[in-house]
Amino acid sequence: VDSALTAVNPAIVNLDLRPLLDNQPILAHKSGSDETLFLFPSEYAGSKYVIYIVGSNPFLGSLENAGKVLIAFGILGVLVIAFLSHKFIRRAMYPVKRLREKAEETGRFDAGAGDEITELISSYEKIIEDLKLKETELVKLNEIISLRADNLELYNNYILSSIPTGIITLDNDNHVVTVNNAAREILELDNREFDGMDFHDMLSGYAGLSALVSVYRADRSKSINETIELIRRQLEKATIAVVITGLTDSGGHSIGLSILLNDLTEFERMRRELELRHQMAALGEMSGGLAHQLRNSIAAITGFARLIGKKVEPDSVTGQNAGLLLKESEEAEMLVSRFLDYAKPLHPMPADFNIVEMLTEIIDSARRRYNDIRIELKVEMQEKAQISADELLLKQAVANLIDNACKAVTGSDGEVVVSVDRQDNNMIIAIADNGCGIPADFHDKIFTPFFSGNPSGSGLGLPLARKIIVQHEGRIDFESADGRGTTFTITLPSRRLSREFLDKEKPVETSL
Repeated sequence: VDSALTAVNPAIVNLDLRPLLDNQPILAHKSGSDETLFLFPSEYAGSKYVIYIVGSNPFLGSLENAGKVLIAFGILGVLVIAFLSHKFIRRAMYPVKRLREKAEETGRFDAGAGDEITELISSYEKIIEDLKLKETELVKLNEIISLRADNLELYNNYILSSIPTGIITLDNDNHVVTVNNAAREILELDNREFDGMDFHDMLSGYAGLSALVSVYRADRSKSINETIELIRRQLEKATIAVVITGLTDSGGHSIGLSILLNDLTEFERMRRELELRHQMAALGEMSGGLAHQLRNSIAAITGFARLIGKKVEPDSVTGQNAGLLLKESEEAEMLVSRFLDYAKPLHPMPADFNIVEMLTEIIDSARRRYNDIRIELKVEMQEKAQISADELLLKQAVANLIDNACKAVTGSDGEVVVSVDRQDNNMIIAIADNGCGIPADFHDKIFTPFFSGNPSGSGLGLPLARKIIVQHEGRIDFESADGRGTTFTITLPSRRLSREFLDKEKPVETSL
């Protein structure tokens, strides 16, 4: 059969025909050919036949070729998938590799522990646990640092608020950043917040200080160190040292400026006091002998004037001239005596006495001299008005002040009120008048020796009164306005003065 079929269709070679023996059909197709062979066993009339059917179908050939193409593409796809899988696995495993390398660097990875991923996870769990511990420690350290920073800021604020130097800081836009308590006191600022306010608005009443800030802004090459005078809100003149310097950050960039203020008013008072003491010392050395010579000359003139007055008629021209000469010489003698009283050291001899009785005596004497002026004594305390002081010296000081007050008032409306009161451990004596007042230009000069607002005054009454008060460890102040009267206030300690204090010559104050 095989040879017969081969003869019929040479395309059929080595076809397995054994299924025909079992009456099984055979379907065969040779690769590369369009023909399909179908063998079907059959039996007829006792004879066996093989039905041979050959059909040509190009579609099957194309399908076979397509199968080959599909197989080729399948193989190629498998190769591509294998390549991409290899790349993906390498890329996917790269982080794991890097994690393993880093874990090995930390010394927490055991390469011989078996499961690498499990060991890697375990290593990083330990690292995370350590990080959490470190985070807890960092939180604690941050709390400590924050607390220290807060304490340091609070401490700096305490320093700024406690130091006697006034400090004002401004930013680059002239806005106020900080103002400490000393600056508020020096400039008499209220307690409101000035943060962010324009500096010129805050100090609208102090043009001199604002001008210095503008000068520094114009040329920041050097600091400003100036001493200026300010008129405070109570019309008090203050001497202020001003230092203006720039503020820079750690990088050297300008972040604003600082203004340092030092109140030199008391220092200037002490300086003037020292100058006055030097002047008085020089004056005493120079005029001590001269005063005695003048007194001798005045005594001789007084003697000759009296002799002339005795030898001539009082109503004659010579007698009148002699009287004038005697009066002038006596006034000159009194002036020299008062000068010597002022120049020589005073040594108070305190004793207990009633100050109201002393004031009553002084006022009675003043009423006899100024009978057209109303002089009143007001006692504003209930307890006994005892004081320990040198009564003669204190009487001279108070009498000078009352005499000046009486001279300052005129006409029937003239009034002088003397009041005495006790405040704490001090005795307060006030002499007030409704006279013409002291011009503002004279306020710094009235205690200067030989300065007088009265053309006929010697200029020694007030300096001598102040010296006596100071020698009693007291002080004398005054308030006055031109045309609205004057009030002098004497403050004296009620206690008994110590011997050590009495034996020490006290400096004379020059400020009010």
